[in-house]
Amino acid sequence: MERYDLVCTPLREDSVMVLHLSGYLNDQTVQGFEEAFDGFRETSPFVVLDASEAHHISSIGFGALLAATVDLRDRSGDLRIANLPPSLQRVLTLAFADFFQTFSSTRDAIASYYAVPAN
Repeated sequence: MERYDLVCTPLREDSVMVLHLSGYLNDQTVQGFEEAFDGFRETSPFVVLDASEAHHISSIGFGALLAATVDLRDRSGDLRIANLPPSLQRVLTLAFADFFQTFSSTRDAIASYYAVPAN
């Protein structure tokens, strides 16, 4: 059986938590993601997922991202995704275009929390 690894590195940027993913988010690694998320979820309801080094996100991985986002939105926050590789961007666009906000950079995703909505 092939081994898949995932490294989740949290970093606080003012009132936003940035979670950098490196590797595979799938059935073998989803527990590690959930533990990382649970470890900082009370710190801030505003989270940016930096997926620049994500190699693959399976349906189970996307399910974990959905659950995390719902949890954050229940606390008036959100999970925004930055730096998705093109193949993952296509999957997310096809399946979850109306659910997740995506950004081409972590900086843009962080800034989106501070943007004033237009009336």
